[in-house]
Amino acid sequence: MAAAREGLEASKRRRGGLARRRAGRGSVADLVVELGDIEPGRVRVALARALGDPTVKLGLWLPDRHTWVDEEGAELEISGDGSRGVTYLGERLAVLVHDPLLLERPSVLQAAGSAARLALENERLQAALRAQLAELRDSRARIVRTADEERRRLERNLHDGAQQRLLGLGIALRLLRPHTLDQEGEALLAQNDHELRQAILELRELARGIHPAILTDNGLSAAVRTLAGGFPIPVAVECDEERLPAHVETAAYHVIAEALANTTRHARASEARVSVGLDEGRLRVEVGDDGDGGANPNAGTGLRGLADRVGALDGSFSIASPQGSGTIIVAEIPCSA
Repeated sequence: MAAAREGLEASKRRRGGLARRRAGRGSVADLVVELGDIEPGRVRVALARALGDPTVKLGLWLPDRHTWVDEEGAELEISGDGSRGVTYLGERLAVLVHDPLLLERPSVLQAAGSAARLALENERLQAALRAQLAELRDSRARIVRTADEERRRLERNLHDGAQQRLLGLGIALRLLRPHTLDQEGEALLAQNDHELRQAILELRELARGIHPAILTDNGLSAAVRTLAGGFPIPVAVECDEERLPAHVETAAYHVIAEALANTTRHARASEARVSVGLDEGRLRVEVGDDGDGGANPNAGTGLRGLADRVGALDGSFSIASPQGSGTIIVAEIPCSA
């Protein structure tokens, strides 16, 4: 009786194994058909479906970097603690991180990998391209942030160094007693005092152009309102008071400053408006005017430079400027650190 039961159980296991093998062959056949016109970035999903494991992770080997990455080009760590199954496909082509139970079906894993080989080669090329683009974005962002930090350093040096020395010299000149000088000496003193005041004003203007101290000290809202107050036409400002990462505030400030400068130089506008606010983790900057319109972002370096600066921070930049209907410039900048 016991022998009969054992025989029945063995028969069930054989039938189950046969069914799984047939199912595996069917899934691989379906995979071959699906991979015929697979879109980039969908190979992992197709493999997960064929293997019946939605938790499958796909790693692709990048020989130039000597590392595994996922489909998006992000570095992928292969765990060796045994909590997940790991199956390597091809000669350093790809790796599947999957449910450990799939290790009991190595033939299905290898068949799926063989069926997907060409698609995996294409996927690896796509992943390498995405990784390069990510590195390029990071590099551009680092360049922009380094330049902004250098601007802040120069502004501090001008303010704390040269400007303070000039102010000290002005005080020393004013301490000279006029009655100790003849008429010619008094005229020379007055002239030097005037020249010194002009030098201090020019130095302050230079420092403000490099990087306004108020932006560092008081934030974007205060800096924008001060900027708008110095323009020859009315500028309505709506700006959140919240402080943001320095590189975001600097980029937004330069967008606003350049847009307003273009308005006064070229647009023949009677008024302008600035709106700055957070929207789902992105800072939205909008500058508009009621001028002539017709702004061409390709006509000069100013607007192109702004687009490059915003793009380097993974943001977006757009201009709407129909002839005779004013100009609207919109920039959106991610606020992540």
